[in-house]
Amino acid sequence: TYQSLRLIGEIVGKEDRAEEIIHYMESCQTELDHLTKDIPESQKRSVYVGGLSNKGSHGIESTSSQSPLLQAIHANNVADELIGQDTVAIDKEKIIAWDPEVLVIDANGLALVKEDYRKNPAFYQQLSAVKEGRVYRQLPYVSYYNNIETALADIYYLGSLLYPDAFQNIDPVAKANEIYQFFLGTPLYDVMAERFGGYGSISLAN
Repeated sequence: TYQSLRLIGEIVGKEDRAEEIIHYMESCQTELDHLTKDIPESQKRSVYVGGLSNKGSHGIESTSSQSPLLQAIHANNVADELIGQDTVAIDKEKIIAWDPEVLVIDANGLALVKEDYRKNPAFYQQLSAVKEGRVYRQLPYVSYYNNIETALADIYYLGSLLYPDAFQNIDPVAKANEIYQFFLGTPLYDVMAERFGGYGSISLAN
């Protein structure tokens, strides 16, 4: 990514802006690492992120092993046992076996997940996260390619879900607007939320 930014900056004569973006991304990475690197494993809630896009929209089976978003906050991603894979379609029964404490659905796949819920509610009702109301929506960060600004906003949101104490001084919506303002010149969270639904808990039943 940094290589690409520097190349674009060179081509369009905006080398300083390219370095500014790289510095901002690195500062976010440093902040996120600082907030989460010392949290004991015993205090980390397990998480599964489903409905991720990969050459189109997919249901709950589409997830990411070794997810850069979750790795940035040292999260306990249950899908990490799938070594050497990135976005992958898994057997739904794996989710039952993992039974993550927190279930996050990407907004691009949410309609498919809800449709599947209507067809097979018994499957979802086996999940602790569904039974106990710990199901959340994240903004879609993949549309043809990774949209880095939305991915970065999602990382802060995921951090606030998984480590509320560590992120108590960070408002995910305000942070998203800061990120959009920096990258794109305008605070776009409300636009994204209107189109896809914003951050927050969700019910798969409606």
